Amino acid sequence: MGIVFLTCPDPHHSPACAEPHQVGLWSVDMLVELPHGIKVAVEVDGPSHYTTSTPRRPLGSTLARDRCLRALGLEVVSVSYGMYDMLGSEAGRVSKLKALMAKAVKKAGGKAGKAGGKEAEDGKDGS
Repeated sequence: MGIVFLTCPDPHHSPACAEPHQVGLWSVDMLVELPHGIKVAVEVDGPSHYTTSTPRRPLGSTLARDRCLRALGLEVVSVSYGMYDMLGSEAGRVSKLKALMAKAVKKAGGKAGKAGGKEAEDGKDGS
């Protein structure tokens, strides 16, 4: 999982990472904490997270884990073993992980902006 460190979106900020990290009832493979309170749970999902039938689909327990982590305020980046193997080279893997992390950060930033706007509309912004 060391390759995930290369994917952090802002090289000027050093994310706090732990392997594994307890979040509520869940143990995540890696937790990346970025500025502005953005937290990304990186899950490396092996074969036990997927059906044995084709096409392989995430199991209900894996989907429930991701939904619960999102409800706790984390963005979830799931890296399937199949995708990881298909990318082959380290450069390909780093590129894909960077794209997944950037998407998660953008999504989290959008939620923060919407939440901030709602608080201001409701008069709950503390002023």
